[in-house]
Amino acid sequence: MNIQGIIFDWNGTLWNKAEQTLFPEAVEVLEHCKNKGYKIALLSRMSNEHFEEKKEQIKETDIASYF
Repeated sequence: MNIQGIIFDWNGTLWNKAEQTLFPEAVEVLEHCKNKGYKIALLSRMSNEHFEEKKEQIKETDIASYF
């Protein structure tokens, strides 16, 4: 199998909405993907009114550099 890229969803995959924090394994998984040379992307279904909120969550977690 030749994996070239991985797409991550924000809520429920990397971000624990109930706890308002990253899942404990999120950074480790992203680092693993980076080390393997995978192209990674982040997506999330949201309304325009929540865009800035999610953007700030991503900035505050310091994971933006992976994407």
